[in-house]
Amino acid sequence: MYEIPACADGSLRDLLNLPPGPADLGAVIDALPCDMNARYLPLDKTAPELCSDLSATGVDTVQDALTVLCERTGGGCPTLVSSSGHLRTLLQQFAQSPEQDLWLCVRAGDYDLGGGLQIDAKRSLRISGAGAASVSISLTSGESFMARSPALAVTADQVILEGLFFRFTTGKSHLLLNAEDVKIEGCSRLATATCSSASVCSTRAATAPGEILPAWSATTR
Repeated sequence: MYEIPACADGSLRDLLNLPPGPADLGAVIDALPCDMNARYLPLDKTAPELCSDLSATGVDTVQDALTVLCERTGGGCPTLVSSSGHLRTLLQQFAQSPEQDLWLCVRAGDYDLGGGLQIDAKRSLRISGAGAASVSISLTSGESFMARSPALAVTADQVILEGLFFRFTTGKSHLLLNAEDVKIEGCSRLATATCSSASVCSTRAATAPGEILPAWSATTR
């Protein structure tokens, strides 16, 4: 026989539903290789470095913690965006930092990105939305289309936009993508003012430097 100690609530004994007191040692040992998984590994809630998300009530096991982290990161996406200010701040920080790659996952909602954002000399930028029917991003250009002052201008080796709805709030609003590899998948757009120049555009540096293409299908440089 084995005397199972009366451990604290949330302990391995508690999670494996082993009552304190005398028990058959074989049954205790069998519970480890047969029943043990992340659902039965307790989280150390006393650790000072534990972030607030994992300190919350109900996050008691390693499996609970993994679930919280997956929800926070969008199931693998490094950064989850949930507000207009957050989206603009992240893009501004990326533009000013030495980081070469950024992948943003945008939750369902309406986002007002404004304009005047420029990102240069990057390796990759990927913005993934929950779907064009649920993620709307509004863009506003302050200058004329012909003056080539886009709401968002990106120069990178690769740019990926997926699952997004772009709303161009002025007739001159546009998005300028200058990249070797441009992928636009599951996206749609709407120009709220009457002007055919409101569009997603790309430059083709190899054939016509600085040329703006008023077309949805972006071409590579």
